[in-house]
Amino acid sequence: TGRMGVHLCAAWANAGYDVMMCSRKKEKAQDIVDELLSGKGYQKKVTGANAGQGDYCVPPCEAGDWKLRAGDNAEAADADMIILGTMYEQAWPILETIAPAIKGKGKTILDMTNPFMTRPDGYGAGLPSDGPQAGILIHK
Repeated sequence: TGRMGVHLCAAWANAGYDVMMCSRKKEKAQDIVDELLSGKGYQKKVTGANAGQGDYCVPPCEAGDWKLRAGDNAEAADADMIILGTMYEQAWPILETIAPAIKGKGKTILDMTNPFMTRPDGYGAGLPSDGPQAGILIHK
């Protein structure tokens, strides 16, 4: 339900894919899904500590035939492809919670987290001291 996830879910739903937008709390995802499915798009100004780091701006469009629904992180484990679009520091803890449901089941995981930008809210620790590495090595 962050900026990248919302935009990707909208783009893929618009392209005809069956998409589940997930969050720690399903209600948060449901509010966004309802707004998108209304055809109004989704606009949200980022305020507080992270203001100025980009806003949500999914333009209005016809969404009547979208296959978009909301779920929580546990429900994400049912998908064939899981998009990990959370803060870098939260990636591994989230994967650990769904690991029993996905391990050995041939799931594809697209990890779009990165540690590069330090954020005012404390997330984004910057590059590891030994330099950039593939996510699989960082999360070993």
